[in-house]
Amino acid sequence: MGHRYPFVLWTRLLPDRLRKPPFRFLFDAVAEVARQTGIDAAELFGGPPGEKAAAPGAFEEKVAFVEGWIALAAGALGELAAHLARVSPQDIVCGVRPEWANYLLQCTASAAWPGSLGAPPSPSQLDPSLAPRSR
Repeated sequence: MGHRYPFVLWTRLLPDRLRKPPFRFLFDAVAEVARQTGIDAAELFGGPPGEKAAAPGAFEEKVAFVEGWIALAAGALGELAAHLARVSPQDIVCGVRPEWANYLLQCTASAAWPGSLGAPPSPSQLDPSLAPRSR
């Protein structure tokens, strides 16, 4: 079975990272996309992401990172990903509502490889019960 997004070759998914909110995994995934594609993520990482980019530590720093990540994907996709405005950075950081984290990852792939992937449907388009909570 082929992968929908076979472009990201490596991210570390370790059991200890699955026991807590998956922020580090998500951080590593977007860092790897930035390294492989050159997507303009320098603002997110304070420069080009190095081989082992330092992840934010404090909750507020993580939320700010996710806000920047959402803005990066939304800016690259424009109207194709209008539902990104509905993603809650706090939910992403806390590991709540993983369908929206998945949507953000799919939008990131679409932004990084324009023309090869269309914008994915948002979770609420697929299932209205998955609409994000009000911020």
